Amino acid sequence: MPDLPAQPRHLPPARMKKPKNMVAASLHPSPSSPALPAHWEFAPKLPKLTLPPFPSTTEESGSMTNTKFDVTSLMHMLSALPTGDLDSISEALPRTATSWSSEMEVIFGPSDLKCDVLTDVESGYRSGHFPSGRSDAAKERRAIKGFQKETEKKVKEASANTVTFETFSLTNALNSDTHLGAPQITEPLQTWDDDISRIALHLNTMFMALGRVVKLSAGGGADCKGRNVALSYVWRKGELAGVFKIVTGWHAIGHPNDPSILSSDMTQTSSQFSACATLLQELSITSRRINSLIKEVDPSYYSQLEALQSQVLKKYAFAKALKAIDPLLMEGRAIMFNRKTPRHLNHADPPGSWAILFVTGVFTVGYLFIPQLNLRLQYRPGDVVMLRGRELAHEVEAWVGGQRISVAHFTHQSIWDEHGLRLCVLPAP
Repeated sequence: MPDLPAQPRHLPPARMKKPKNMVAASLHPSPSSPALPAHWEFAPKLPKLTLPPFPSTTEESGSMTNTKFDVTSLMHMLSALPTGDLDSISEALPRTATSWSSEMEVIFGPSDLKCDVLTDVESGYRSGHFPSGRSDAAKERRAIKGFQKETEKKVKEASANTVTFETFSLTNALNSDTHLGAPQITEPLQTWDDDISRIALHLNTMFMALGRVVKLSAGGGADCKGRNVALSYVWRKGELAGVFKIVTGWHAIGHPNDPSILSSDMTQTSSQFSACATLLQELSITSRRINSLIKEVDPSYYSQLEALQSQVLKKYAFAKALKAIDPLLMEGRAIMFNRKTPRHLNHADPPGSWAILFVTGVFTVGYLFIPQLNLRLQYRPGDVVMLRGRELAHEVEAWVGGQRISVAHFTHQSIWDEHGLRLCVLPAP
């Protein structure tokens, strides 16, 4: 056995217990190690060089054992790199890639793939952006949180631009029998046609799909001499005209004490009910937006709507079933196609209740007029208006352009009476 080198100083003497947590790294064999083969030689130390990570090859596929590293090949590759600064290297990279592709083709032959590389749109996501894997419920919660923040921002913006009308008092309107008599107007005519606090709602496609499969009413019903007068509708080729009511707590005119039911428009035929259910499901996110708007503008009103809906769900199984696809707190929607709604008050609403109106379609110019305030509001696709429709008379003027669809969200006094509730209107702060 050849003479071994002396014990390094950093190792403890023989037969001495090594301290705990001490790591003794050495390339020299210890006296207890077996004898090394005669042909074993230690290679000289290489100059200190930090090499970049480089893929290694193995003798067995999928195994990390028996790793070989070909230094000669590495040096050959390094010598092929251009010298100079980073700019020269970046300029040479395309040429290096082309050369590499040519060498691979010589080794493996031409590629048999004849398809083009997918673009970002074709592949469905950009490079490095993979599907999140979130569930549908998680995506919905994320969307709701997003537009709640958006609604809060819009309401704060509207509050910062508050306008006071000296000629109208909500308190007086609630304590008097409001009618459509000519108001005493002293306010100068105002027209709001800016883009402040707008929420874009592109919904005309789904409403048109409903309107083509259901029977629209135009000029009939108990309101045939009021809002639903036949002359209020604009009839044009390729466009729809009429009204369709989706109400989940309906009382027929003259029967306020009967149990509430679904509106007849929903249940007239099985195909109409199916179309209504499809629309309610598609409107789910929009309905949550409406709820969020109510909560931001009038938290007390929002809480009272929640209490009312809780009573309805306890009493009616059909309401509980529809709640699974329709989160709207209000029970009523009136969908109006191409209607110039004449001046009217929402007499069926509870005193002080809100009506939420939004409009969509392909027209370009339109206005909503509130005569008691002598105010014209821009009413174009995507605009949302929230007003107390029982106290403020309002009308929809003629518009410029094509198909116009407006949706009124409401709650009626009859359903509050059925469940023994009374809407409490808090004074404005």
